[in-house]
Amino acid sequence: MFLKTFVNRSFEASSANVNLKSEIDKLDSRLQAEELKNQVLKQKLNDYEIQIELSNSKINALGGQIERKENEFKALKSKIDQLETAKDNTINKLTKSSNIRKIT
Repeated sequence: MFLKTFVNRSFEASSANVNLKSEIDKLDSRLQAEELKNQVLKQKLNDYEIQIELSNSKINALGGQIERKENEFKALKSKIDQLETAKDNTINKLTKSSNIRKIT
């Protein structure tokens, strides 16, 4: 009887051991899968961060281009204003000159 009980308990313990090992293997596989997912997500995050940095660089470059174009526009507007003033002055001189000739 003692031997039978011992054999039964040994068999149960062995069976439980196999079940535990199987459960451990399943958990280990899940852990490896989660770690792999984690690595993929980290890589995607890194890729997105690089894309953001590139986009920010492009935005900064475009900002510089816009600033240069604004400065060019201001310079052209100033030149136009100077030319209009010169034109007005010339017209005034010609008008005065013409009026002086009419008087004499």
